[in-house]
Amino acid sequence: MFAADYLNHQRLVADLLGPEAIKISAALYRVAFPGLHVRVEEVSTVEDTVLLRWTASNSSDRLDNSNLASEPRSLTGITRSRIAAGKIIESWTEWDRIDVLDELGLLPTD
Repeated sequence: MFAADYLNHQRLVADLLGPEAIKISAALYRVAFPGLHVRVEEVSTVEDTVLLRWTASNSSDRLDNSNLASEPRSLTGITRSRIAAGKIIESWTEWDRIDVLDELGLLPTD
């Protein structure tokens, strides 16, 4: 599904490309959020581009003793991928970072 030189422009693991980068990123997300569930809300295509609107939620209790409440959390995002020769060659993802930073207590309060 992913080209050997696939590039995720918001990658978690620097200097790692291709399907291996996706495998490692997915594993990291699964460790951090064991109850992770991603629901596809909408898919559209234009020429060589696929737009995917999604909602991610975490139904599990937190793994550590952070200040996050243990009730389920969710966020929304959009991923734009470019396709060539039937493979995803690059993608960009945007998600609601402000809401997540707020929940983590990382936004200024004044």
